[in-house]
Amino acid sequence: MSKPRPTYTGLPTTVNYNAVFRLSVQLPAGTTNVSVALIDLGFATHGVHMDHRFLKLKSSLSTDGKTLTVTGPPSATHYPPGPAYLYVVTDAGVPSFGHKTLIGTGASPRVDEGAMANMLSNSRTNAGFAPAAASPTVGEGSNVATAVIPAP
Repeated sequence: MSKPRPTYTGLPTTVNYNAVFRLSVQLPAGTTNVSVALIDLGFATHGVHMDHRFLKLKSSLSTDGKTLTVTGPPSATHYPPGPAYLYVVTDAGVPSFGHKTLIGTGASPRVDEGAMANMLSNSRTNAGFAPAAASPTVGEGSNVATAVIPAP
């Protein structure tokens, strides 16, 4: 990472799906092309890293190499609403620093009420939506203690 990095300004606070926006870029000498990447860095829980996402965006560099025209993600299927870091990457593979933006409104996707009703009508739960089977009182899976683990 000793090579000069590209820099950019003009990232909108919110990027909507299929929205076109322009970034002012300063590229290292000799750079002829760049790509744009959105990355969700994810989160870690219980020692497992989850939800990492990478999406290369459609982009084109102006002939003078100072303006980059970028198109936001095509849909929430490609990149769900929420925070993202945008990187400009040179043709030599050198990334800019990532800057945070919000994809879409950041709101959760629409709830499919029909799918939820179908799931609940075909589920066995203890929440009262469908009758639950009684817990076994003997044998494996029972909630009755049959042995005591001695103290060390």
